[in-house]
Amino acid sequence: MNRQQISIVVQISTIVGLCLFAWFLIVTTKANLAAAGMSSGLGFLDEKAGFDVAFSLIEYSGDNTYWRVFLVGITNTLLASVIAIVGCTVIGFLVGIALLSRNPLTAGVARVYVETFRNVPLLLNILFWYFVILNLFPRVADSFDLFGIGFLNQRGLYLPLIEATPLGRLIMLAVVVVTSIGVFNYSKRQTEVTGFGIFRTGWIALISCTVIALLLWIGVIGAEVEMPAKSRFNITGGISIIPELVALIVGLSIYHGAFVAEYVRGGLLSVAKGQSEAALSTGLTDWQSMRLVILPQAMRVIIPPYISNNLNVVKNSSLGAAIAFPELVNIFAGTSLNQTGRAIEIVLMVMAFYFTISMLISLVLNIYNKKVQFNER
Repeated sequence: MNRQQISIVVQISTIVGLCLFAWFLIVTTKANLAAAGMSSGLGFLDEKAGFDVAFSLIEYSGDNTYWRVFLVGITNTLLASVIAIVGCTVIGFLVGIALLSRNPLTAGVARVYVETFRNVPLLLNILFWYFVILNLFPRVADSFDLFGIGFLNQRGLYLPLIEATPLGRLIMLAVVVVTSIGVFNYSKRQTEVTGFGIFRTGWIALISCTVIALLLWIGVIGAEVEMPAKSRFNITGGISIIPELVALIVGLSIYHGAFVAEYVRGGLLSVAKGQSEAALSTGLTDWQSMRLVILPQAMRVIIPPYISNNLNVVKNSSLGAAIAFPELVNIFAGTSLNQTGRAIEIVLMVMAFYFTISMLISLVLNIYNKKVQFNER
């Protein structure tokens, strides 16, 4: 047999071995469950959960099923993860640029931030924002009045709730998407002509889309606005953002932002100094040189570790269970597992979710990574 044939035999043998091992695990597990008088399968997902959650993006009550609990956990996990990814990205890029500042004070403060939060455990970071910072806010009776449109206290942030029909929400989303695409294309053309159009028109696009969406939602679609009202013991009406969510997002953003800052610093240092000197010699300012010349070249170095960072943000969102935030691990792999005893099914479902999200993030960012890499002959 030649080397190629040996390689094929080894690969086939490995696949067959893995399949046999998986089959052995499944058969053994079923036999052990049957011997213990325990049933298996996903039929428990249709049973009534019987417990409430403190926060949910979708409608939920204790009368809903465990399948609904699973969906609530997924949406809450994705909400915290997406906001934290945006937060750590913004913080990381700003601090990463500040690390290379010619101002000693700016660079020093940025370095202290990076070294401090990179060397403090993430769980301790989250607990700090939840138990320490939360006590700085007033109780319900002394809530901060946010210009008559909301309240802030130890129980959370209360803001107006805008309600619309499902059709109205779909129309609003379609308008925002179409408007955003149109303004983005216009910004791109402006950038190709002037070199400075995309950032200026980008802010205009964001503000325009927000205003159009609100006006369309409230005026045309006929949405109703429910304002929060203060009572003696509680805040009623509106929408509340619980402190557990805020503490989790802030903790994840600040912790992972310190790592992103180092990725950005390394990426900027990888760009030849002559690039910035050439950009400045054409009349560009330091900021214009950074965002138009240096950063685009640095992205080829920043993106690979940035992908891993985002994967860690999603996985570390499970630490929200430590402060009772109703994310997937807390309410599904925790409460639901304790009530049903279906450890195998629940743990596998949670693992499958995190695996799927990680693969999707990796796929999207790797596609972008290929676009920013230099093409060599």
